[in-house]
Amino acid sequence: MLIDFADPFLGNDASQLPPPQGLAANWFFLKAQTGNTHPGAAWPLGLMTAAPYTGGYPNGTGPYAANSCGRPRAIMDPEHKTVMGVSHLHHSGTGAIRQYENYVIVTPVHGPATARYARQPLTDQAARPGFYSSRIGQTQVALTVTPRAALHQYRFAHESGNQLIADLRLNGLVQAGVPEEPLAIVNKVSLLPDGLKARISGQLPMEIALVCPQAESVQPLGDGRFLIVVRGRDATLAVSISFSLRDRALGHARSALEAGFAACRESAGLAWEAMLSRMELDASREDKIKLYSALYHGLLKPMDCSGDAPFWNDRPCLIDYATLWDQQKTQLPLLLTLFPDLGRRMVASFTASFEQFGFFPNAFLLQEPDSAHDMQARALTVCTLLDAFVRGVDADWPHVLACIAGELDRDDNRAFFGGGRVSAYPSHTIDLAVACHAARLLAVELGQDKLAGRLRQAEDLWLNEYDPRTGLLRADGQYYEGTHWNYSFRLLPDMEGRMRLSPDFVGQLDTFFGYRRGPVRQLSAPVTVDEVRRGEQHYSFEGLNNETDMEAPYAYIYAGRRDRTAKILRDATRSCFGHGRGGLCGNDDSGGLSSCLIWNMLGLFPVSGQNRILFGNPAVAGARLHLASGKVLDLKADGLSDEAFFARSVNWNGQVAGDWIGADQLMAGGQVRFLMGPLPDPARPGR
Repeated sequence: MLIDFADPFLGNDASQLPPPQGLAANWFFLKAQTGNTHPGAAWPLGLMTAAPYTGGYPNGTGPYAANSCGRPRAIMDPEHKTVMGVSHLHHSGTGAIRQYENYVIVTPVHGPATARYARQPLTDQAARPGFYSSRIGQTQVALTVTPRAALHQYRFAHESGNQLIADLRLNGLVQAGVPEEPLAIVNKVSLLPDGLKARISGQLPMEIALVCPQAESVQPLGDGRFLIVVRGRDATLAVSISFSLRDRALGHARSALEAGFAACRESAGLAWEAMLSRMELDASREDKIKLYSALYHGLLKPMDCSGDAPFWNDRPCLIDYATLWDQQKTQLPLLLTLFPDLGRRMVASFTASFEQFGFFPNAFLLQEPDSAHDMQARALTVCTLLDAFVRGVDADWPHVLACIAGELDRDDNRAFFGGGRVSAYPSHTIDLAVACHAARLLAVELGQDKLAGRLRQAEDLWLNEYDPRTGLLRADGQYYEGTHWNYSFRLLPDMEGRMRLSPDFVGQLDTFFGYRRGPVRQLSAPVTVDEVRRGEQHYSFEGLNNETDMEAPYAYIYAGRRDRTAKILRDATRSCFGHGRGGLCGNDDSGGLSSCLIWNMLGLFPVSGQNRILFGNPAVAGARLHLASGKVLDLKADGLSDEAFFARSVNWNGQVAGDWIGADQLMAGGQVRFLMGPLPDPARPGR
């Protein structure tokens, strides 16, 4: 089965990759060198994620102190973690994006109730998609999920005196040994013969239900926790959360118990198998593990809470986008390409967000969309909507376009349309220019010529942020997670015009990717601000340690140097991605890095918001993609080997292809055939 290749442990801990080889040794990894993933039981795009709660950074399952750069500092041995129980709703792969994940900590104990946050050893961990097991103290624990509930199965070491402690409060991370203050208030608790249900108020209202058929009694502990006394050695517990406040959580929990743990585990496995089967691979076992693990991690988020949503319930609701800046480039295009109906729900969620809050989200979490990062990513939602349109997603597109026009006309975008620049952030000016291009393409298709004409003028305003003396973005701007170099090689709609700005475009790319520089020293732990600044002054590629410049290797294609793209991606794939807990070189960010790996190894790359799929250099012999359109895309790499990793030519449906095709063409299905060979002689570079 394909789920046998998907490893939930991949990227859980600090990177344990071989020293970077080739060009990769010359790249500076800015972000934390850990995947920040977790091994918990999850349903594809499901509501619940059940995993051990350590209190460690960033999602409550890790063994680390807070970190954003360099190697993370362990506050507990990764191989001998201690935990406070099992919690739910974990995010995946991100840094410090709120602390909402750790709802409902359930702790198995024998004998008297332990103090809140008491720790027990975590051992014997095992996981596969939809299932997790371990030993907490002396108790064997198994976890699985349904789309709306988590099921716990406990086998205690003793025949009697066994209990489950349920802490319903929202708990954050443990800093300097002290847990953060709870961010929610438990009220309206109803004790049941076999469990309890409660309303939670505070940051985000919700319903919580816990049901244990083996409960002998349920009693409050007087400190906001509840004690479930268990009959015998074996117990099953269902935990469900609903944000709709329509008394649905208890029904979800009882439905999961009625199905039974074994049946729910099987259903979760089958759900994952169906999702992973959208991609069939002709590849080595090692590459299958990389790619199916990457697809697994790319399907953990966003979270589909339609019907149990916190903001509306009359339309689909997909939330838990850590930041669209991380996901917009490769993860969301991958989901839109492969999975039927997901695009419709995604588009409906974005338009509902605009109608509810007056803007598209740049980070859509279990709270109202955060407006604190206006200079990052919000405009790029428009690109994702265009990506959905060209892939044939069914939606009320005139209404979507009206929402897009409303987003672009928000007050804080007036400086862009009036003066051609937005505050101190050059990247936001470019985001808006690219969004105007995407919106124009949609307006043209819908016959909105007046709007299209206005957008056509605005989409060239990216030019205002480039320094004509250097051909790079202006150095005096502010840049998020990088420098002006990291943002200077974005794949803009007008790449011909972009390349004309640089006196030596390929030479600048060569400098950026380390062809003219030796190895750099990576950050360790702890990291000082000065060390980070010195590292940034390398002005180098971040090496797929972060999403900032993940598309930059493909800029060479526009300049006729596909060979450079091949060399960089081969070194990146070998040096930045591996197997096991240390198999990721940076934050996976809800599947951002994992989905990039998939596109790179397949030999394709989506240019979001431009209806363009670039042809790259595949790293697998073949693949068969079952597209969301119902069509099939076959990929073949003839002659691929360790030495022959460069696509000397590309055929699309039997005809010689250029450097790209439209995403709409790709969704019609067909065959891409790459003729692979060694890199050309440097003295005679070829495309």
